[in-house]
Amino acid sequence: MKRKIYSIVLFFFLIVTPFALLAQDQIRGSIIANGGAVLTGESNKIAGTVGQSLIGESGNQTNVAKSGFWEQLTNLVTSVEEINDKVLPKEFNLYQNYPNPFNPSTTIQFALPKESFTKLEIFNAIGERVETLITETLAGGVYQYNWDANKFSSGVYFYRLIADNFVQTKKLLLVK
Repeated sequence: MKRKIYSIVLFFFLIVTPFALLAQDQIRGSIIANGGAVLTGESNKIAGTVGQSLIGESGNQTNVAKSGFWEQLTNLVTSVEEINDKVLPKEFNLYQNYPNPFNPSTTIQFALPKESFTKLEIFNAIGERVETLITETLAGGVYQYNWDANKFSSGVYFYRLIADNFVQTKKLLLVK
């Protein structure tokens, strides 16, 4: 009985293993994973996976066998995502400046849901307007402006956005 088992094991290693190794050597360079490959036709491609005994096609001039998972080369829509550079915000918003604290400049960003006459002003700690960045009609969208505070001293400042009936003020800190 032991001799029969040894013969089967020996047969497997001497006969089957070289063919399995030969098959692995024949897989093209487009291997997806260990043992996977892709065969492409005019309108379809066939992709094999790990553990498949045959990947691709075999046969003669009259009979051809193909094995693997068929996949159409055309794109299949599975979800829809709207990509639009000009997506309008839903509401007015004045965002916190960044960086904050800053030296010597900072970015102020705000959102307008529709065309509005817009004012963006900077005030010092005692409420005096020290600079006006915007006074014009702007289309709806998200805007950002850079405030260069090189000519101002360190301290607390405020920036205020007025657009349509929206008014909002935020604090910023200049540290030199």
